[in-house]
Amino acid sequence: MIIRTKYRGPTDHVGARIIATAPGFSAAPRIVRPYCHARSGTENHAAAAMELADQLGIVGKWAAGEDGSGCVFVRVFPSDHRYQSEGAAGERRRQQEKRDMAIFAVVDTSNDNEVVATASTEEGAKSIINTADLPPMRITDKSTLQIVKTRKKQHIGNSLTELDTARALAKRGAR
Repeated sequence: MIIRTKYRGPTDHVGARIIATAPGFSAAPRIVRPYCHARSGTENHAAAAMELADQLGIVGKWAAGEDGSGCVFVRVFPSDHRYQSEGAAGERRRQQEKRDMAIFAVVDTSNDNEVVATASTEEGAKSIINTADLPPMRITDKSTLQIVKTRKKQHIGNSLTELDTARALAKRGAR
């Protein structure tokens, strides 16, 4: 899917505008959008292209570039396109990756295992503990903070669930 945009300067009767077309369609749909001088040229071209994509019901990620007469927007594959040609095996692998994805919660054991922060990596959680005495957390006793690996989304300010708490305590006892 390609969308082309072109700038047309003002005339005596019409102001500056951006024209977006989708040449791959048989009816050659197009829209004309007034040029907004509060935006950059790139933003004006992108807004016109996305408006046409919405009108055509096309969703996805887009890559943009310039040609000699305007801009070209090309729809690219979603981020997990590597699985599309693999069928059921790709779907199983994607589901396994989702199951393996972990969230590292930093909990304050002195405050009923309250979640004070979350991170996507253990290094990120360690960094949170190292800076816990700074605003906005201002936790003076860092020894009460523990890192808990969990698969469930944790909400800051809430306590961990019992299963996650048991894992944290078991991990703490193993040290």
